[in-house]
Amino acid sequence: MVLEQNLKFRQKYYSILNGGIPDHNTQLEMVRIVCNDFFRDKMKNSYYPSTMEKADLAKAFLRAFPHLEVTRVELNAPAESAFFWHRKISDRRSLNQGHIERRITTMRKDVPFANRKFHRYIECIPEVSSSAQLAAELCASLEASAQNWAEISRHMRDAFPVLHKMVIEKKNFRHVISKFPHLKSFSGAMILQAFNHMHPACIPKMGMQRFLADSLLLDKTEYPMFKCVYIRACTMLLGTLKSRGCKRPAEDLDLPSRFIVAAPLIRWVEENNLAGYMMCQKDPHILCVGQHGDMGRFYIFLAPQEYIECGEDSLKVLEVFFKVFPVLGIPVPSLLRNLTVLVQNRVFGNCLPESSTVQKITKRFYEAGLARGDGL
Repeated sequence: MVLEQNLKFRQKYYSILNGGIPDHNTQLEMVRIVCNDFFRDKMKNSYYPSTMEKADLAKAFLRAFPHLEVTRVELNAPAESAFFWHRKISDRRSLNQGHIERRITTMRKDVPFANRKFHRYIECIPEVSSSAQLAAELCASLEASAQNWAEISRHMRDAFPVLHKMVIEKKNFRHVISKFPHLKSFSGAMILQAFNHMHPACIPKMGMQRFLADSLLLDKTEYPMFKCVYIRACTMLLGTLKSRGCKRPAEDLDLPSRFIVAAPLIRWVEENNLAGYMMCQKDPHILCVGQHGDMGRFYIFLAPQEYIECGEDSLKVLEVFFKVFPVLGIPVPSLLRNLTVLVQNRVFGNCLPESSTVQKITKRFYEAGLARGDGL
């Protein structure tokens, strides 16, 4: 085998050939040696190994070293899963994982740009017609009222190319709002409309209400202090989806323990402190007027003096909150990334890359769907 012929491996890691169990770093070294021998020269000529080839290589490791079966990643996984596993996530999605997959991904970065089989997609900046520009101006000139609702909605639809171009060009969200002030009107309804135009291929998998109802069963931690069941469910998910390496602001640590978990998503403020709070420098989050844990008027805080009034419908404010990031081109705060990806994929039907933490939760949702018979 290739490993036996490699001088460095024989000198440094020879105990593996006599039945020893390698540690994680030794496994990576084994995979690096073998992948370089099998694939490096081929990949420089635009040849990328197929899923079948990577799976066969992983099985070859187990045939050569049967005792490596103990490295399997979980009980029901294939014996070679630590090296390569083509894992089915749902009826429409699958995932490649393991040491070999990660090594191949690293090797792709060393392939000369001209020889790469796939190139990063660069989104083209669309041309904007004069009629779309006119629609944006007409929309901005109208007052946000019930009488103007239909006309504003129509102008927002016609002016969407202007909004889309501004987001692609990474314009500051304040500039976007100044051009489209009604994105802050009607309790976020224009945010929902713009999101649907921005992602026409997304087919919603399940409603927000059902998603949050299922989420209540994922964590044994109780949050009785949250009177809104939907906020409680989101907080439970946020507590489950740990964000490694992300530090919380020092001011959050002064909150009661359960509210520290919820702080990246929602905070509470009393009525007499609302005006002062809106001047603070904080990451985007939901703001509720009232005592900690109570129901009340909701706002989506974007930046100092920039917020969206959302009324008292907690379910709607959650939907608007998770859709406001792509619509305005605002980066998702680090402590909310996992939760945002989960909601985007599970509820809105998007296909964003998932971290291993999100994948585990997604698998539990999928298994629950299989048990119900709907596969959601």
